[in-house]
Amino acid sequence: MQRLELILWIGSMSVSNMSLPRLRDNILALSVVQAGNYLVPLLALPFLARVLGIHAYGEVVFVQTVMMFGMLLVDFGFSWSATRDISASRDDRGKVSTLFAGIWGLQWLLLAVVVLLVLLSVWWLPSLRPNASLYLTGLGIVLGQVLFPLWLFQGLEALKVAAVIQVVGKVLAIPCLLIWVDGPQDQVAAIAFFSASSVLSGLGAVWWIHRSKWVEWFWPSRADLAQAFRQGAWIFGSRVSISLYTTAIPLAVGLWAGPAQLAAFNLADKVRVLIQGFLAPVAQALFPRMSYLINRDRVAAFSLLTKSAWIVGVVSLLSGGLVWWFADEIMLILGGNDFIHTGDILRWLAFVPLMVAGSNTLGVQVMLPRGMNRAFMTILTAASIMSLVGLYPAVMNAEARGAAQLVLLVECVVTLAMALYLRREAHNWRVK
Repeated sequence: MQRLELILWIGSMSVSNMSLPRLRDNILALSVVQAGNYLVPLLALPFLARVLGIHAYGEVVFVQTVMMFGMLLVDFGFSWSATRDISASRDDRGKVSTLFAGIWGLQWLLLAVVVLLVLLSVWWLPSLRPNASLYLTGLGIVLGQVLFPLWLFQGLEALKVAAVIQVVGKVLAIPCLLIWVDGPQDQVAAIAFFSASSVLSGLGAVWWIHRSKWVEWFWPSRADLAQAFRQGAWIFGSRVSISLYTTAIPLAVGLWAGPAQLAAFNLADKVRVLIQGFLAPVAQALFPRMSYLINRDRVAAFSLLTKSAWIVGVVSLLSGGLVWWFADEIMLILGGNDFIHTGDILRWLAFVPLMVAGSNTLGVQVMLPRGMNRAFMTILTAASIMSLVGLYPAVMNAEARGAAQLVLLVECVVTLAMALYLRREAHNWRVK
């Protein structure tokens, strides 16, 4: 389940001295970021799927899936905690510089841990050793995550700049794809495309930070690193819970059903992610505004929440219906003849964005701003456990289609659990 990867948390500002940025501008900038993250790779998929073939493409996807765990570790919850802290201190360059040094320094240490883990895994696991070059090349994806401190851009609300840098980096990497990928033997070059797009965006971000003089550059102290670790650790737990039933599912499909089934699941899931990616900016830009309004003007907060829920709900329902109806054609267009019989997988994922929109509205926009952190975490943890318990029978009995069914089921349970919890809390409040 996709949750907020880009959070702008405007926390402790007063109404009288605060000039809120236009919500429309934030949504537009975040939409461009999402387009760069999802649309460019999606446009590359038809080329990769056809040139590599379903088996080789599945192996590339498996490496990407493994690297997602590395990205999770180096992020360490900073997309939430660091954004909040930077935003609260944006007018104090010294404070921002100290935060930046500690958080970015810790991310580089975490990157070293990821590199070490990959090297040890490739060395000790015979199943990974034949594809060692793929995994080593894939480390560039994680490196790019560290090079691009998106949380700094978010905290300073420089989203338009971040959008341009990300899109340019991905576009500049396309020659790697077109020139060097010519057949199933060019899997390393295919992975290099994703790594290069990530690293180029990261280098652009570092250049812009230096050019704009947002921070003073210095080595972090141990106290700075320790503070960054404490701030990110509590959110990292929730990110791990979320990833257990997102990243673990394609990993299980690759391990238990093989590269071909993973390729089919990944292609269908990319369509689902694309839909959520274009809906997510509304939720992402809404979150800081809801965090600000819900404790100051609940009437305005409820009005804003209702309008956004209707917009996101209707759009996700209509887009899900179109994807369900044209699932076979979509898979054929994106993947070619190797994917002609995989439309059922996409049909099971078509309405997942609708469920995610519901859980985001209830959980992220209501529960988190109202301080219901424990209940939010409990629901996500229970969903993770449910996913892990059902993962083996789902994949072994129905392969990629079973995995897609499990994703939909888990998302439905999460949304229903959040709705029931908020209903109970509303009843208890009225009784008191």
